[in-house]
Amino acid sequence: MAGRLSTKKNKPAASSAADPKLIDGLAWYRLLTIRQAAWLCSASEELVGERFRVLNRQGLIGLLNQPRMLGPRVHWLTPKGVALAIDYAAERGETIQLTAPKNGFSAGEHLRQRIGIVDCHLGLRAWAGASRATVEGFRVEFEANPQGLLAKALSY
Repeated sequence: MAGRLSTKKNKPAASSAADPKLIDGLAWYRLLTIRQAAWLCSASEELVGERFRVLNRQGLIGLLNQPRMLGPRVHWLTPKGVALAIDYAAERGETIQLTAPKNGFSAGEHLRQRIGIVDCHLGLRAWAGASRATVEGFRVEFEANPQGLLAKALSY
């Protein structure tokens, strides 16, 4: 009928201009919430949530749906997503060394700490950009090493 609005949602596109930004963000920060990714990509949380669902269905990212009382949904790159991130970096003339977490991430205090660390890094980058400063490096000491200890330091 003419004049009626359809409430049926369109199927999301297989790819989006936001996807490379999301993949790069996950490569850099190792995990992101929808809110963090939306801020990083200057996109709406609705768009990022949709893109994360599509990327998950394509096998590029993993996700942890936590109960709301424990924290937000967390996303990370799978081995297939890591390969794509490495390809994106190569297209820019960059070389990155990256691996996917073997078992993804699980809920708990350590995950809240990791989310908080990403928030701090995003805030520092925003402050640096607004004040025309540069961030020369980060030292991250929360990535698991091969022995399973959280003592490996990464420099960015």
